[in-house]
This record gives sequence, structure tokens and C-alpha cells, in this order.
Amino acid sequence: MLRRIISRSQHGESVCLVDKGFNELLDVHDDTFSELFHLLTDVVKVSIVINREDFIPEDLLSEADMFVLGCPTRNHLSSDDIETIAKYVREGGNLLVITDAGGDLAHQSNLNDLVAEFGIEIEATTVRDTRNVGSAVSPVIENINVSHTTNKNVMRLVVGGGTTLSVVWPAVPLFSTGKSSVVEQYSPSDSHPWKIMKVGENYPMAAAT
Repeated sequence: MLRRIISRSQHGESVCLVDKGFNELLDVHDDTFSELFHLLTDVVKVSIVINREDFIPEDLLSEADMFVLGCPTRNHLSSDDIETIAKYVREGGNLLVITDAGGDLAHQSNLNDLVAEFGIEIEATTVRDTRNVGSAVSPVIENINVSHTTNKNVMRLVVGGGTTLSVVWPAVPLFSTGKSSVVEQYSPSDSHPWKIMKVGENYPMAAAT
């Protein structure tokens, strides 16, 4: 079996299953995330488990408190995978879906087939802003839904390579573009693939149900 535990805290009470079977961009071995995973395993006491199968194992998923899909690339979830994940969420599991600039179109994936189950559509866009941390595609976001429990004590954040979303009930936005944001749409067939689509605030960049 290709499944293996990357890090299990000694007194872990929660299990986070991170998928790597669909060529995800999120890499738990990347030094960029070392501080995050130290916080999760050593401070919060979360056990991190990796799935490297090319499908979503229902038995492994059923043992997890959270499942993370970290931006699949050049891979598609099967209808069985989508149903397995949707069932997991309906039965009380937590799902975190991460994408990158351009969404499914840029990454040759089908995350929209999954998130549509929850009232969310990932748009083929990226967000630029003059208020950033050294790069226009790393905007500082302050338009945050502070009433949502996920955003407790969050005042601002940086979203590198973010996309915009279309959100319908029961999904609600977690944070959105600001007044100086510019949303560009990805059209790979054009000579200039990124074109301004809309400008301004309140275009959702993350959502929850």
C-alpha cells in the first residue's frame, strides 16, 4: 500500500488526511509549510496522514476529521471519488479544497464537479491588487466575514495566486476582494491569456458551508 503516515503527534486527538494521489501542488515536504505542520502536529496535536492512492479510499477517509485537496493538477476526480467525498461531508466530515490562479481551466482538474455539491463554483481567474506583499498577485485582504467562526480574530491575510468564486446558499463567503482589487480571467487560447474581468470589492475568494 502507498498510504503512509507522515507525522502523527504523540497525543493527537484529530486526524487530517492530505491527498497526494492527484498530483496536488500542496506538498507537505515543502519547507514553505514546515512551520504550519509543526504548529498542527506539535502544538494543536493533529495527526497528518497522506493518501497516495489514485482514488479516494473510503475507509481511510472515514477515519479523518478533515480531508484536504491541495490543488490537483492534470488529474480528474472520478464520479465515485466525488460521491465518496460528498458523503463524507454530509456525514459530518470537514473538507478543505485549495486551488490556484486560473482554477480548473489552468490546472486541468475538475474541482468544480466537487464543490458544486456545496453551492460553490471556482472561476478561472486570479486577483491582483496594489495593496500587496511584494507582488500584485499576493494581495493583502481585509474584506473578511468576521461573523463566521472560521475567521475568529482574523484581521487581514495574504492570498497568493487566489481565484474568485461564485457562491450560492448554503455556502457563504469567508473573505472577498477589496476596493483596489482587479480580477483577471484566464483564457489560454488567447495571445494574452490574462484579461481584466472585473474590478472592485466583494467578489468572494473563499467560502464555506
